[in-house]
Amino acid sequence: MTIINIIIYITIILAIYMIFQHSINNKIKSIIRHIHRKRKKTELYEYIKKIYLSVQNISDEKQLESKIYGLYIKTAAIFLSVFIVIFRYNIMIYKTLYAICITVVPAIMLSLLPFVMLRIKLYYTQSNSSKEALIVTTEILNQYKIYNNNIVEAIDATIKNLENNIICKHYLMRLSMRIKEYQSDDELLDILDEFTFTVNTNWIRMLSDSIFFSMVNNIDITLSLDGLIEQIKAIDYTQNVGKRLNIEGFAMAKYLAPILYITLVIISVKVFDISLSDYLYYQFTSDGLKYFISIVIWSFICYICEYLYRKRKFDF
Repeated sequence: MTIINIIIYITIILAIYMIFQHSINNKIKSIIRHIHRKRKKTELYEYIKKIYLSVQNISDEKQLESKIYGLYIKTAAIFLSVFIVIFRYNIMIYKTLYAICITVVPAIMLSLLPFVMLRIKLYYTQSNSSKEALIVTTEILNQYKIYNNNIVEAIDATIKNLENNIICKHYLMRLSMRIKEYQSDDELLDILDEFTFTVNTNWIRMLSDSIFFSMVNNIDITLSLDGLIEQIKAIDYTQNVGKRLNIEGFAMAKYLAPILYITLVIISVKVFDISLSDYLYYQFTSDGLKYFISIVIWSFICYICEYLYRKRKFDF
């Protein structure tokens, strides 16, 4: 009954929030803006800002601010809802201090879900955009040569030539707008740091360094971009070879394991002269069930490792 009551309370709270969502969001946003107006550029704010710039094509600062404060609101709302519902029951069983302690942990864990989902989306976006290394760097180098070593014009021309499905295109668009307005070297470093965070790989760090030296010291970066492209090609070849080799190993593990298990069942029934019902009974009771659960868990972990390996960033 306790679990059912908790679900009912959470459902009621969510229903109230959904009905008055617009009014509640506007009111809370106005309060948060008032509180954080003087402390807007905190490290947390800037970090979440970089994440949203990486995963979404946002150019309007007000829209970006709304997204960040919206994340704050979701986190706080989940924490308060979960805390109130769980604490109501814990206080009747445990002492106050202990009840608070055991309520805070699940409340914090659940309230971090919006941020965790955002981080997962960031990982996938960075993974996909990192694979555009050769396309982006080659195009920038070509345009850099065409526009007589003018990196700003080269970036603008690169944006025009890149296809719309290239993730790095909107990163370059924001970079292009901001580097035309910077006032100091420190501000330029901050702009390039934001650009680097979007993909967060060594190749984009090297590209950002080249852009910085070209703009600040007016250095010809043709050789550095050529070297970067050669490194990208070498790593791309190495990773493609490794990918082909690993595909065979993963395929064996993925398809051979179920076949071996089915074969084991057939051999057990035929060789040991036991019925299928007896085999299933021993498999799903006592130690047999433990071993089966262990097999399933490790198989699941292997599939996750394979997926993460295939989705890893392109980097060196």
